[in-house]
Amino acid sequence: MAVKVDKEELYLMIKKIVTEVLEEEKYKFFLKSIPEISKDEMSEIEKSYGSKPEKKESAFNETIEI
Repeated sequence: MAVKVDKEELYLMIKKIVTEVLEEEKYKFFLKSIPEISKDEMSEIEKSYGSKPEKKESAFNETIEI
């Protein structure tokens, strides 16, 4: 089974895939560059701003089929 793809289409497919991979790597690098905080820093944040609010339950849910 042979698949025929013209040069321009192949170029665009490769370009799209490479762009997606570079974006993923950029986000991974960004997340790795953010330092973790210590327990002392977290307690200072909680003193200043309070602790995280509890998750709220949704008031309404609806499931639709398409």
